[in-house]
Amino acid sequence: MISRTSLIIFLILLLCSGLQGQLYQWQTYTNKDEITSLNYFAGNVWATTTGGLVRFTPALDTIKSYIKSDGLGSVLLNFTAYAGDSIAYVGSSDGVLSKFDLQDESFTNYLFQGRDGANIELYNADTSAGFVWIGSSIGVIKFDRVRNGGEVKEIYRTLGDFGTELPVYDVAIYNGNIYAATPEGLAYADYANPYLLDPNEWQTKVLGVNDTLTRIELGPESHLYVGGTNGFFLFRNVDSVEAISRGDQIRVYDLSLFAPDFMGMVGSVNSVTGFFSVLGNQIEPESFTGLPTDQLRTTACTIEGIFFGTTDKGIYARSTHDSPYTRVPVPGPAGNDLVGGGVTGDGSLYAVSRRGNLAKVKNGVWTTITAPNVEKLSATIGDDGSVWVGTFGQAAIQYLPDGTSRAFNGANSELHGPNLYSDSVGVINGMYTDPSGRIWFSSYQASPMRPLVMFDPHDSLWTYFNQTDGVVDSNVTCVAAGLGMAALGTQNLGVMVVRYGADPFNHADDTLKYYSRTVRLPSATVNTMAFDRDNRLWVGTPLGLAYFDAEIEFFYIVSLPEGVSSDVRALASDSRNNLWIGTTNGLAFISAGQSQKIAFTTENSELVSNEIQSLYFDNSTGKLLVFTTGGLSILDYTLGPLDSAANVYPYPNPFVVQTGVEALLQFKISQRADVRIYTVAGDLVRTTDVNKGWDGRNDAGELVASGVYIYYLLGEDRSQHIGKIFVLRK
Repeated sequence: MISRTSLIIFLILLLCSGLQGQLYQWQTYTNKDEITSLNYFAGNVWATTTGGLVRFTPALDTIKSYIKSDGLGSVLLNFTAYAGDSIAYVGSSDGVLSKFDLQDESFTNYLFQGRDGANIELYNADTSAGFVWIGSSIGVIKFDRVRNGGEVKEIYRTLGDFGTELPVYDVAIYNGNIYAATPEGLAYADYANPYLLDPNEWQTKVLGVNDTLTRIELGPESHLYVGGTNGFFLFRNVDSVEAISRGDQIRVYDLSLFAPDFMGMVGSVNSVTGFFSVLGNQIEPESFTGLPTDQLRTTACTIEGIFFGTTDKGIYARSTHDSPYTRVPVPGPAGNDLVGGGVTGDGSLYAVSRRGNLAKVKNGVWTTITAPNVEKLSATIGDDGSVWVGTFGQAAIQYLPDGTSRAFNGANSELHGPNLYSDSVGVINGMYTDPSGRIWFSSYQASPMRPLVMFDPHDSLWTYFNQTDGVVDSNVTCVAAGLGMAALGTQNLGVMVVRYGADPFNHADDTLKYYSRTVRLPSATVNTMAFDRDNRLWVGTPLGLAYFDAEIEFFYIVSLPEGVSSDVRALASDSRNNLWIGTTNGLAFISAGQSQKIAFTTENSELVSNEIQSLYFDNSTGKLLVFTTGGLSILDYTLGPLDSAANVYPYPNPFVVQTGVEALLQFKISQRADVRIYTVAGDLVRTTDVNKGWDGRNDAGELVASGVYIYYLLGEDRSQHIGKIFVLRK
């Protein structure tokens, strides 16, 4: 007999062990065109980006990316540093240092936080002298690579007479000293000095005027080169520092040893960005065909050639010494700041970048769809396979399945812009596809005042709601539409609800009313709205979440799980009417009936970014698309209210197994279902289905030992059934 204590332990194991990992399967897509650093080691060019780590193998012309789902601790990366023995370190802007084993491609992650609990930004590192010396947002961190599997040994917050907790943008070990590049100048000390926590053990040197030092690199003849925002210096020793100049202002972005006698510099001279060769204290511009010189930010000069990283165009390489440079494509969306998207009927996934193009992925192949150079604000998927995009300035654009597009504005539709502009200008900050396939728009400051507009693509008809219908404000934020009802969010008047009945084109029987804090809406400012599968309106505000009871015209506030922000920015309901909530700090799940609430953040899941901008539930696959400021995360999950255990059960239970005797455990369930058998520790034992049953063996064909096992059934309707099996082996 199982005691109450054992049952509690069993439930904890069930929810927190390996089984939970099976319930949440993440897939992440990021753009990796913003290169923050390039490095060359182990025969590869390594690029850190704002979307993860990229490995480019020039000899094979192959690309591989690493993101959080691969074990990488963060995708907002700043540097790589090779420590030898197939070990590299990857540093991020949100405080994670990842130790990367190149042989088995595994990561060990360390989180760095300051005294205030905030994450410490890691800028660059040197792996000399048995430690990882890290330049960070609070000083120099000395990280012991070996002790306890890796730990911080010391943090040097004050360097000489420089200010306390100054950012250190780069560090270098050179001639027995450690050098640190700071906004106030160069700090240095004997790296073997055991008393470096004492600021007096550090020396300082101011280089240039108002110069924030950002890069240190060992160059020809073992000289040190130091660059910053307003100068470039050759550091022969502490008493011999020469300014490198063409008589003009120099700004250094990156340095790399170009040849035995030359240093390569990416930076600007007289505000002209490019690549420069440096010999001694002389600097000369270099010209390469095919390079977007104004976008250059980093370089790696290697035995296999010179490689460049850009601000938003990715990596550039050339196949031969005389050939022009070309972009090395890395699959992914067109940007990481994604305002929305979704999946069309043919299985194509679209992601809309705020300031870039659209991207489409189908069967694993990414393609880019050119979009106007305007800010994108919203997106929705039409039931005809069209992708609708709302913009700031060019109203709405429809991207058709055949690859063509159509623009809609005040000149050819009811989407008018603000009063000061022409009909070709419009601001569409919200779009929504209703259950009938109609497209609804929130048109910001539309003049004449018609902030709520609807288009029926089936017959190409437009309608709108204006002052005649009761509209009093055009400072709108978002829109949602269900069956017989539409809602418009505002900046300071709460929610405008229109009950349009059976025909949205017939306004004679419409009712329009505003609802705000007097009926318990958490805030008069509305960020986002959505109708669930029961035609219930959910409203997200900066101060929390609520749903609207249309019968009594009242809002009910619903608390969010701990760990996410109350600032709600996106909403979506799934096929089982569970609600997903995107906030400025994480993703929340609330089951239908509100009996289960879960928070997902970058700290406890593989969510790519905590700042969520849009959600989309794909009915065809049962997956949730999470569009964030840091890329796209896709969650494949099996969450929702569990059916009664009385209706579904295994038999016989206890289940007796023995060598030489065939036995079969069956499941009473009225539908087809996948079956997984686990140990109580969460280890997967066997995968089967209800039609086959379970023969008491693991996936290797061996009879299992006596004990308690967990069964997990996932039905065709995505219902879940979890329970215990008592196995007795004779």
